[in-house]
Amino acid sequence: MKFTAHPMFAALCLFLVLTAILTAPPNGFTQEKPLATVYVAHAAATLTDVPYYIAKEKRFYRDENLEVTSLFVQGGARGAQVLVAGSVDFSLGLGSGTRAALAGVPIKAIFGFNDKPYFFLYGRPESGVNRPADLRGKKIAVTSIGSSTDFAARAIVRHLGLNPEKDVSILATGGGTNVWSAIQSGAVQAAILWPPFDLAAQKLGMKKILYLGDVLDLPGGGVVASDTLLKDNPERVKRFLRATLKGLRFVLDENNRNENAAIIMRVFQLDKEVALSTYDFLRTIQTSDGIISQKAIQSDLEISLLRMKDPKILALPREEQVKRMYDFGLLREVLKEQKAVH
Repeated sequence: MKFTAHPMFAALCLFLVLTAILTAPPNGFTQEKPLATVYVAHAAATLTDVPYYIAKEKRFYRDENLEVTSLFVQGGARGAQVLVAGSVDFSLGLGSGTRAALAGVPIKAIFGFNDKPYFFLYGRPESGVNRPADLRGKKIAVTSIGSSTDFAARAIVRHLGLNPEKDVSILATGGGTNVWSAIQSGAVQAAILWPPFDLAAQKLGMKKILYLGDVLDLPGGGVVASDTLLKDNPERVKRFLRATLKGLRFVLDENNRNENAAIIMRVFQLDKEVALSTYDFLRTIQTSDGIISQKAIQSDLEISLLRMKDPKILALPREEQVKRMYDFGLLREVLKEQKAVH
């Protein structure tokens, strides 16, 4: 018996076929690979981490099929804990991360945003601090004892010919806004400041005593990952590194000055003048490729050793101590692969 399809049925079939063709994904009808979720921990939105924010805003991570989510985790110790536990994939707490790594926590710094510090020592003229000699007997605000700001204050004071243990009082005030509030209110006579607080200090007539970069090299922001992730999922790490490197290169390109400043304005809630000035400074202290200089690494090691009590770790050769803190192996692979392509 001959079967004749009903006209309505034939029309429906034709519609379904056309719909399937028109809605099918390109590239040989293959499904687009879903984005892999990546969690990044950091204690606060910090200007040293600008390349990360640029990469995020410019969707460079999505280009690598990564959906990056920022998680605010207070405290360096907690940041290391969530990394080791696998609760997050990466951390932006480079300083606290490398100190924890030296102490034996199985994590490594794998990318450095800058190898010049972004710390300045400012004094209050109203409190009698106009020049280095005026610091004697004065209070200097830092975030916490043993922190990078504490190290910066002591290094500057020594460079100026004073004894940080006897000639000044170094006070821990807490986070960045607390340091700024302390000097602004007059609770201290001097403070270690960084962008954008240094610009605010200038506008209020405070005196810049010294830029730490004139004294030594020191890492600022960067990326930290667990040893487990580096070993078990190197491809995911390399994808993250490629996108972060793209963000760094975007920052370094002065042709992108206005766009970088616009992103800084949006992410950090700064006005245009401050964002442009901050970008101009930050651009001068970035690494060229994410690998921190040996001089900066040695300074970071010195900071870490100040708080180290374990005699076994203190007895290790310098090279072994650094290996506990840094691993640029996968980043070097990425750089090598990119060089081969070009």
